[in-house]
Amino acid sequence: ILPVYNSVSSLNNCLNSIFSQSLKSWKLIIIDDGSTDGSEKIIDNLVDSRVSVLRNETNKGLPYSLNRSIPLCDTPYIARVDSDDIQHKDRLKKQIQFLDSNPSIDLLGTLAFIKSNKGYSELKVPINHKDICDSLIRRNCILHPTVMFRKSFFERFGLYDESFLRAQDYELWIRALKKGAVFSS
Repeated sequence: ILPVYNSVSSLNNCLNSIFSQSLKSWKLIIIDDGSTDGSEKIIDNLVDSRVSVLRNETNKGLPYSLNRSIPLCDTPYIARVDSDDIQHKDRLKKQIQFLDSNPSIDLLGTLAFIKSNKGYSELKVPINHKDICDSLIRRNCILHPTVMFRKSFFERFGLYDESFLRAQDYELWIRALKKGAVFSS
C-alpha cells in the first residue's frame, strides 16, 4: 500500500525501488490523497498490471487512505510504503520468508536508514516481541513504512482510527497489542 500526497520530489525514486524488488509477484495499491504538485501525473504514467490506483478527490489524510485500500488487498500479506522511502531490493522477499517461517508473528517491521545532510544513519529498532513491547510503553519503536502485516491482522485488530491524524500507527499497535498481537523486527 502506497499512500501519496504531494510527493513529486521523491515518488519516482520510491516507485523505482518497488519495481526493482527481487520478488516480482506483488501488487501495488497507490492511493493518491488529492495531490496537486504533479505526483498525480507520475501516477497516471504508470503502466503495469500489478498497479491499482485509488484517488481521493481531496486530501483526506493517511488513516483514511490506508483504511480505504486495506479491504482491497487480496493477498496474505500487506506491506506499507511511504512515498518518500526507498525500499531495499529484497525487502518483500525477506519479510515474506520471515512471516512464512514464523506463523505466530502478526506484524513485522525493520530498521531503516535515515538520510540527512551528513549522510545516512541507521535507525535501530527492538527485534523481539518482548523488547518491542517494553519500548512501545515509552515510544513508537515500530517504523510504520517498514511494516508488513498479515492480512488477518486487520480482521483481528481493526483498521486505523481515522480520528488520529498523527500517530495513527502507534494507536493501532497499542490497541492490537492489548488484544494479543505479536510483533517482530
